[in-house]
Amino acid sequence: DEQLMRDVPNSSWVVKDFISHLATIDEPVTRYFNSIRVAKVPSWDPPEGEPFHIHRFNHAMADERRERSVEDILAEAETKRAALLDELSQMDQPDLDLVINLGRRGSGDLRFGDYLKGLAHHDPMHAVDMMRAMPERLTPDIEAWFSHPAVAG
Repeated sequence: DEQLMRDVPNSSWVVKDFISHLATIDEPVTRYFNSIRVAKVPSWDPPEGEPFHIHRFNHAMADERRERSVEDILAEAETKRAALLDELSQMDQPDLDLVINLGRRGSGDLRFGDYLKGLAHHDPMHAVDMMRAMPERLTPDIEAWFSHPAVAG
């Protein structure tokens, strides 16, 4: 419990907030992937309601899970990751070749398949964040996971 509530250096979050983020971000990512696969028009916005704001979403999800057990959060993560993997399994080469624009994040046009290559480093990058708050938990196996240049940087 003490480690979960440690402040993560260079962040406004504690360790548990990063766990909550990783448990919940797959839901809007799945919706985004579905917009690519079905409509061929990438959109983070839900079909109804307000436009999607990633930072507002992330902070709300972390705040809502502060009192939940890590076991409950990880169970939620498992369900959301399964839905994401199911969505990905339905994609084909034209979906991967679709050019998406990440202009609001400053990245410009990018082939969706190349975006996925970068996204594959999202989880270990946040594990690095958590380990900055818990250096005593770092093991050689975890360090090896962090060795990819995209993660290490």
